[in-house]
Amino acid sequence: IASPGELAVLDAMEAEHAQLDPQLERIDARIAAGLATDAAPDVRELASGLARHMRHEENAALPLVDAYLGRAGWDEFVRHIRSTQGISGAAVYLPWLLDGASVDISRHVLGALPPPARLLYATVWRRRYRSGIAESDQVSGRVAPK
Repeated sequence: IASPGELAVLDAMEAEHAQLDPQLERIDARIAAGLATDAAPDVRELASGLARHMRHEENAALPLVDAYLGRAGWDEFVRHIRSTQGISGAAVYLPWLLDGASVDISRHVLGALPPPARLLYATVWRRRYRSGIAESDQVSGRVAPK
C-alpha cells in the first residue's frame, strides 16, 4: 500500500475503530453492572456508528484488501479462520454475515459449506442469531418489548 488514497482509507479505518472501541467498552461495563437498560442510548449510538463504519469498510477497505490479497490470499484467510474459529465461530459469523444479504449471495456463501454446516445454519444458527437481534432491538429501544 503506497498511494495517498490507500493510506487515507487505512487511516480512516483506524480512526473509526478508535471511536467504536470505547463505545463497546461502555456498553460492556453497563451490562456487566446489571444496567443493560441504561446502555440503550449507547447501543443506539454504536449501531449508528457501526453501520456507517461497515458501509465505509465494505466500499473502501475491502476492495483494497481484495486488490492486494488476491485469490490465494483469500483462500489462506479462509483456512486460517476455519482453523482458529471452528464451528462455534461459524455459528456466530455466518448469520451475521448473511443478515440482509441477497438470496444469490446467501446461496453462494452457503454453497461453500459442507452439508452438515448448511443444515446447522438453516435450523439453529440463523434462528439463534435472529432471536439475539430481536432481544437487542428491545434493549436498544428499536422495538417495544412484548
